[in-house]
Amino acid sequence: MSGHQDRRTRGRWAAALVAALAIAGTSLLGAGAAQAAPITPSPTPAPTPASAPASAPASAPLATTVTMTTPSVLDYGAPIDLAATVVDSTGAPAVGTVQFEISGGETFATPIELVDGAAHVVFGSILNGSIDPYVSSPPSLAIGATFVPADPTALAPAHGSSEVTIRKGVTVVTASSAGDQLLLPSTPVMVRAELELQGFERTSYWLPAETAGTVDFLLDGVTVATSAVVPNREQRRGVAVAQITLPAQGSGTLTAVYSGDATYASSTSAPVTMTVARPSASPSAAPAPVKTAPRPTIIPAPPRSDAPVTPQAETPVEAPPASSPVAISATPVADVGPLRGLVLTGLVAALLLLAAMGALITLRLRRR
Repeated sequence: MSGHQDRRTRGRWAAALVAALAIAGTSLLGAGAAQAAPITPSPTPAPTPASAPASAPASAPLATTVTMTTPSVLDYGAPIDLAATVVDSTGAPAVGTVQFEISGGETFATPIELVDGAAHVVFGSILNGSIDPYVSSPPSLAIGATFVPADPTALAPAHGSSEVTIRKGVTVVTASSAGDQLLLPSTPVMVRAELELQGFERTSYWLPAETAGTVDFLLDGVTVATSAVVPNREQRRGVAVAQITLPAQGSGTLTAVYSGDATYASSTSAPVTMTVARPSASPSAAPAPVKTAPRPTIIPAPPRSDAPVTPQAETPVEAPPASSPVAISATPVADVGPLRGLVLTGLVAALLLLAAMGALITLRLRRR
């Protein structure tokens, strides 16, 4: 039994050895065959063609800036020159056109070509080949300009705006007395103030706004009259007239002060001296003489026929000498003319002559 087991064990070991030898032989044979077989090179992959370089992105147009160069402050009636400059981000003058705008968006005129980056046009209308400026009223006017580039790929469009302050129109007022009136004390006299508008060309077809407001007339700094201004657009002026009363005597200084209105500024005239003439003295008449009653002459009563007549000594009665002055008292009479004085003097002389003649006749009768 033990012998039988030994044979089985030896058989297993032999089978295992044979299997191991078989495996080793197979490995050696495979390695030799691999060394003896020719080597076939693997194919080289074809080179991939290089792709073309990617194109650089197109450059963006340069930014531009519009600057309004119109004066920021103008007087009413002064021409408005719409002006602008355009430059790119490098500071170089832009190339293209500018469309001007007024009142916050309303286009004015056709697009203006930039010259060295600048453009301008007078705000007005073209009449007979010349520009007639428009007149903008106070207080302001909004203006702007839009830039359109000649090459949109090189320059970007832009817009600029500003506001122009319109000052009230300048006025000049002149005071004078109306006509060649003789200035008498406490006598009404007409005074006049002429208001002239400044800054308007006489050839302009655009008429300015009518003047309004009032004029105060001052005499020695005190307001003595106020009158409304009557406008005259065609002559670009206004007129105010008033009536004042001058002082009793001496002279006064007249000044006219214009109040101004929504369009025109106030103004004060230069002072004007008004001299009051003294009233001419009426010719004084000579005091009218007043006659005096002649001295009474006493004539004795004739003697009665039954009474004895007693001779009496004759008393001579002297008549006043013709050449001796006669004292005449007179009371001045106002407003007696020279002719009336002469007539009264003649009457007095005639009465004196009659009195003298009566005295002579009485003297002769007594002598008889």
